[in-house]
Amino acid sequence: MTAITPQHISERLDAVERSLPPVPSRAMALGRAGARRSFDVARATTERVGGTAAAIARTATTAAKTAAGQTRSAVVRSIEFAQDRSNEAVGQLRAQAARTGRTAEREVAGLLDDAAEAVAPDRPLDELTKEELYELAQARDIEGRSQMTKSELVKALG
Repeated sequence: MTAITPQHISERLDAVERSLPPVPSRAMALGRAGARRSFDVARATTERVGGTAAAIARTATTAAKTAAGQTRSAVVRSIEFAQDRSNEAVGQLRAQAARTGRTAEREVAGLLDDAAEAVAPDRPLDELTKEELYELAQARDIEGRSQMTKSELVKALG
């Protein structure tokens, strides 16, 4: 069996057209010309659509690459921003810890000075108030201190 090709069909139609009387032959030629024109328009339209589709695909690919690059850049900037803020927070925490440590040292030193004064005042015992004497007696755990007079506290502490 012989394959039917567009060339073969065209040759057969040419032969049929030549065998017809002039009017039907012209009508057939006109019909074939219209068919060729329709085919040419359809082929050109298909090529334009194909070209447009290819351009759209290229544009979409470029847009996707651009969006991916912008996203990657935004993520990198976000990470860098977070690292900067984290480093800043760590620095602030370290500075606050140092300030707190210095304040605690001053407070503890003051409390220790107060305790040393309460335990071993620089003044003679008889110059201290009864309250101060009582605190000293309390620090030394002297029994019966709550019912002692000032002179008894001086004597018990002396």
